[in-house]
Amino acid sequence: MSPQKLLKIDNLKIILSLILAFVLVKTMGYFSVFLPNTPTINPVFVAQLSRLPQETASFPHYFIAFVSDKITDPWGTEQSKLDQTLKNSIAVPPASAVFKPLASGVMAAEDKKTGITYVQLKKGTRVQITTTVGKDGKEVKTLKILSVPHLFP
Repeated sequence: MSPQKLLKIDNLKIILSLILAFVLVKTMGYFSVFLPNTPTINPVFVAQLSRLPQETASFPHYFIAFVSDKITDPWGTEQSKLDQTLKNSIAVPPASAVFKPLASGVMAAEDKKTGITYVQLKKGTRVQITTTVGKDGKEVKTLKILSVPHLFP
C-alpha cells in the first residue's frame, strides 16, 4: 500500500471512531442510562432504545418525503397556509377554565357555559385530529397523540 492510501484509511478510521464515541456518549451519558443517584435503569432510556430500530428503519421514508416535499413546494407555501390556518384557529380559554392532564403533554378544560373543550399542548407534542360523523349526523373530533417531546435531549 502506498503511504497516501494508508493516510486516507487512517483518517477515515479516526473520523469514524470520533463519530462512534460521540454517539455512545450522547446515548450512554450519566443522565440517560440511570436515574440520578440510583442504580435503577431509566425507563425513558429503555423506551428510546426500543424505538431505535423503528426510527432507523423509517429514516429513509422521512428523508424521501422531506426531499419530495421540497421539490413539490420549494418555497413552503403550503406550510405557510397551514401556519396561517393554525393561527386563526387558536382560541383563548376563559380565565375560569381549569386544565386537567389527559396524557403526557396534553391538558384539556371544558367551559361549562358554552360546552367548548379547550386543549392545551406542550410545545413539541405532535397530534393528529380526525373528524368522524356519526349515524345521527353529529361530528366527533378525536385527538391522537403521535409523539411527546423527549425528557432528555
